[in-house]
Amino acid sequence: MKKRIKIVSSIVIFTLSISVFIIVQRACNEEDLNYTSLEKVSFDKDISPIFKSNCGVIGCHDQLWGENDYVFTNYESILKGVTPYYPNKSIAYRAVIGRGASLMPPGRALPEKEQKLIRDWIRQGAKKLPAP
Repeated sequence: MKKRIKIVSSIVIFTLSISVFIIVQRACNEEDLNYTSLEKVSFDKDISPIFKSNCGVIGCHDQLWGENDYVFTNYESILKGVTPYYPNKSIAYRAVIGRGASLMPPGRALPEKEQKLIRDWIRQGAKKLPAP
């Protein structure tokens, strides 16, 4: 009987260990990867036009309105909505993929290509690199 209890206990502990491992891996799957192999995303060429034409428009997140204190018209102000290296912790990214308080821009999602550019730029550190 004791041997059977030990075997069952071992199986339960093993199963729980595997479950915890899977949960932790899922939680870390996106944020902890090495993204140095991604093609460099340029703030000026790729990111700024997306934010300026979709978010930093009159009456939304421009210099005058800056809804919810977010302005998306220049690098410094855009960076206030970004957590470098962590897209899922970035308010701006969560909004454009619909995981924030509301989908931005209101009523429509950005094209997937633009969402991926923003994600990759943030993963790379959300830097403003000199133009090539």
